[in-house]
Amino acid sequence: MIKAERLIGSRLVDSCRYQHLQRPLNASAAGGSRPILAVVVVWSYDVLDDVAWHRLSHAYGSALDTPRHLRGLTATDAGVRTSALLHLWNSVTHQETHSTATAPVAELVARMLTDHRLGWPAATGEERSTRTELLSYLGHVAAWAARFQAKPNTVNYVRRDDLEADVYDVVWEPENDPDYIVVGRLGSGCVRRADVVIPLLVPWLDAPDPQEHGAALYALACWIGLAGDQVPIPSQALERLTAVATDSTAEPEIRIDCVLALAATGSDTSELLDDASVAIRTCAALSPATATDPRALHVITAALISPVECNQWLRQRPPTPYAEATLSARLVEAALRCTDDFERLLPAALGVAASARPWSIDETWGPLLAAAAPEPPATERPLSAAQRTYLSALAANDTLWRDQQQDRDELLHGLGLPLDRHEIQSLATAH
Repeated sequence: MIKAERLIGSRLVDSCRYQHLQRPLNASAAGGSRPILAVVVVWSYDVLDDVAWHRLSHAYGSALDTPRHLRGLTATDAGVRTSALLHLWNSVTHQETHSTATAPVAELVARMLTDHRLGWPAATGEERSTRTELLSYLGHVAAWAARFQAKPNTVNYVRRDDLEADVYDVVWEPENDPDYIVVGRLGSGCVRRADVVIPLLVPWLDAPDPQEHGAALYALACWIGLAGDQVPIPSQALERLTAVATDSTAEPEIRIDCVLALAATGSDTSELLDDASVAIRTCAALSPATATDPRALHVITAALISPVECNQWLRQRPPTPYAEATLSARLVEAALRCTDDFERLLPAALGVAASARPWSIDETWGPLLAAAAPEPPATERPLSAAQRTYLSALAANDTLWRDQQQDRDELLHGLGLPLDRHEIQSLATAH
């Protein structure tokens, strides 16, 4: 039991660091009244009986055992509550993956947050409430979902009759296994439910328990980071994110979470492009709203000159909102929004080329190569100096050419470029 309790605690966002950031959305201006949570939904566990759990799955098979664990979250026995939480972490989202039960469970968990029994400790000897644990869990789920959405080639095997089968992108239909399909964009179920979950998180920003409102801010940032501009965001949520993002006294990692969420929505984060923190400046430049601001490309370029270093600015655990596997991948997207003039992109592109790896072709150096060569060089149009310089930098990177790479060859062929490294170098140096 001790080991289980420690496992639960290790997954939590450090909500204590959020405590001083509480700004009650519904308190009096004088700050004298205690925040009152706006309960907008009445939760009933009867809802669990309406779900066809046999048509959902988790990491260990059918999700038929999941409703029992969801009910166990409010059990009087702390051991049962611990077991229920471990089921969420270890089965519904096993090793940071999403199963078809993940999104339905996330919605149900968000709906049950109003149950007063969730204020009980998450485990024996644990100070954090079960609600704090669930809010943290919801944040993790959304952050992982955003990563899956950014990586559509990450796939899963799903039964055709699964309740969630229609929310994903179908990648392949195996002829030898007609009962299954291979699907991508594994965070799609959560995206579909973001407009339900986000409003259910907002009241907990004012929770009397400071750990709960800290975990709620993290969860909210992650779900907004996942939803982006696809769903309406409550004004209270945007106000809180903005207040924390612009608060120079707040914990840097908490500010980063809020800036990333704002960037995902396309909010105007230009005020932060001159922030004292290089990480805050860089995250602010990810917002499409800053694309026409000359400072944005300057900030992005400064970061991408050393992609390996900038990728370390975001923590790995708990996962940050609106993040791909690397910050540099988001930065390349943002750079390409700023300009279609490759000469202006070249300094950033050279930094990317120097540290590029074969697996990052779709995230960084591939999109930049496509931007550098909008027309195949087989035409009579000569290569520009910027194009030649970038091609030469890619050819000089040994790691890109050590093995046969189908993705690399397909990209080069599609752009009308030679597949051989030495031929590319010759093309880059030809005048």
